[in-house]
Amino acid sequence: MIFGVPVIPAIIRRTNILLTGTDIHPGAQIDNGVCLIHSVGTIIGKGVKIKKNCEIFGGVILGGKGGSRQDDGNPLIEQNTVLCSGAIILGEITIGRNVTVAAGSVVLDSVPDNVMVAGNPARIKVWYENNFD
Repeated sequence: MIFGVPVIPAIIRRTNILLTGTDIHPGAQIDNGVCLIHSVGTIIGKGVKIKKNCEIFGGVILGGKGGSRQDDGNPLIEQNTVLCSGAIILGEITIGRNVTVAAGSVVLDSVPDNVMVAGNPARIKVWYENNFD
């Protein structure tokens, strides 16, 4: 261990950043079937949880709000969710199942299942009628 970080995960993380431009903290929990598409600039912070069959495009940022906030935490991304390019999702929130987060959206509040959100701050734009599971 160096500075409290196991050496092998630290080497793998830094090599990944160098080769792909993607920063995934070893403390993130990512299920099977998650696909990073054109992942340059994507950051997935410590404590982020991503469930199965999600698609994450380049420039997405997932993590805490930062600072020494007592209520700070990391997002949970439920299954079958699409996070489009440049989406920023911060804090202890849940992005529901079958959700699309539009490009460039800033999400600071939880999002229910089966919707599309867009904007800064992100708001529901479309309710999906079908369950995509």
